Amino acid sequence: MTGPWSTDLPSSSQFTDPAGAAGYGTDYAALRETAMRVRYAALVLLFPCGALPLLRWLSGRGFRHSALCAAALWGWGIVVAMLAVTVSAPWTVASGGSAGFRLLPRLAGAMAQGRELPVAAALVAAGAATAVMRVLRREPGAEPPVAAPTAATARLAATVGTAVVAFAVIVFSNDRVAGQIQTGVPGAGRLSDPGDLLRQWIQLGAWSMPTGSAPGRWLPYRAGEVALLAVVWWGLRLLVVRLERVTYPACALGAVAVTTLGVEVNELWHSLLSYQFSTGGPLLYYISMGSGVSAALVFGVLAGGACALTVRLRSQGQPSAPAEAAARPA
Repeated sequence: MTGPWSTDLPSSSQFTDPAGAAGYGTDYAALRETAMRVRYAALVLLFPCGALPLLRWLSGRGFRHSALCAAALWGWGIVVAMLAVTVSAPWTVASGGSAGFRLLPRLAGAMAQGRELPVAAALVAAGAATAVMRVLRREPGAEPPVAAPTAATARLAATVGTAVVAFAVIVFSNDRVAGQIQTGVPGAGRLSDPGDLLRQWIQLGAWSMPTGSAPGRWLPYRAGEVALLAVVWWGLRLLVVRLERVTYPACALGAVAVTTLGVEVNELWHSLLSYQFSTGGPLLYYISMGSGVSAALVFGVLAGGACALTVRLRSQGQPSAPAEAAARPA
């Protein structure tokens, strides 16, 4: 679970052989050290790139605003950890030796590592960043009114964005469809099995049709997908209302964070059900957390773009909420 984020060399003779020996241990150790440097550098650089705009674009004050910022930063932190591991994946694969053998499946395996620890670490980072923001932010003065979309527009935009995520959940997350995509993409040699890499970016979760005569155990697991879509819809609706200005970058960044949190809720629910029906320890079922973050990035961007487009089309020719309030008689 902590392997991709640990700076210690793995306990393998491959990294202990001297240079010039059969294992080329010094070279492999140097490649792994480079992978760790790239990973942590990407982590440090990418997190502020999304955290600062989110803190700037999300308007409002008080506890609700702080909770919304912390939730958005939590989702973004999980995505940043996944991107950091993805950027450093080529060096990780090369440090294992024989990098040209089944390159794409090995890249997919390296990208999928180390997604459990960032779920907790990102929560701590989000809480710390939100606390620092509240301390450094100036006391409220006379803030200009924010031209927020109407409630009906926000609900419609959230519904459209949720429909994009729902398509990914219902179609691409089905085990049969994902299996056909994984095995249906041709490849040979070093580029063999590109479906492994593609599956990382399109599968938000994993579910299959009920088997057997009793659907009593299948239906509770599907409640996780329902919770995922509920979190996405609720988050997108709040996002549209709370943004100072509904733009494509703002909606895409916020939708990625919201979709990531929905995926984590789904996986947490599945883990609780698995722990209920098994005698293993709870830590054994925590290892499934963070498995759909890559797809959450892809479909979060698409959902955010659809959400922003809906607001733009719906708001044309309609007065904003502050304008409507000013036009009403006292």
